[in-house]
Amino acid sequence: MKILIVDDQVAITSFVRRLVEAAYPDAEIEVCHTEEEACEAVEEGPVDLVISDLAISRHIKSTEVIKMAAQRGIPVIVYSGFASQILVERAFNSGACAFVFKSSVDHHLIHAIEHFASLKHYRCPALLACLSKEEVDHGKPLMLSRSEEAVIELYVKGYSLKEIAPRLNLTYNTVRSYARNAADANGVSMSVLRRAYRKGYSSE
Repeated sequence: MKILIVDDQVAITSFVRRLVEAAYPDAEIEVCHTEEEACEAVEEGPVDLVISDLAISRHIKSTEVIKMAAQRGIPVIVYSGFASQILVERAFNSGACAFVFKSSVDHHLIHAIEHFASLKHYRCPALLACLSKEEVDHGKPLMLSRSEEAVIELYVKGYSLKEIAPRLNLTYNTVRSYARNAADANGVSMSVLRRAYRKGYSSE
C-alpha cells in the first residue's frame, strides 16, 4: 500500500506520517509539500490513499490534487485547517471521501485513515460542530450584485436554479454562476446564504 501525504507544513506532514505508520506499519509513504509535486506523484502512481490539505500552494485553496486522485479511483482524505460549507462541498464534489478539521482530536483523523475504503462524505465531529455555527455576521449586509440578488431572491422563494433561468431570461449556466459567485463572495454555502437572505441581510 502506498499513501501520499500532502501539506506545505513539515510539522503537519510529520504528524500525519506518524498516524499513518501506526495504522499501516508496512505502508509506503510519500510526502509532498507542493501541489505540483502531489499531482506528479498521483499521475505516476500507483497510490492507494491521499491525505491532503486544501491550501498547499501559496495558501491557494485548490482541489486539483483531489480531482486527479478521484479520476484514478484513489480515495482522498482532506485534512484542512479551514472549515466552511463552501470548502467542504467543493472537496466532496471534487471526489474526496472524508473531510477532517485540523482542530479536531487525533482519533478523528485516525478513524478516517483506518476506514478510508468504506467512507463516503465523512465529516469529523469537530467539523460538524464548526459548520453548525457558520453564519453570516449579524448586521452585516450580504455582498450581492443586482444579478446575483435577483437569482437569490427567487431561490429563497423555492425555485430551483433550472426554474430560475427562464424567469430571468438567462441560461442555466449563467444562473448557476451567479449563485456560486454570491456564495463565494460571502464565504458561505447556498443554504447559509438563503437563511441570511430570509433574515433580511440583503445587500444595500
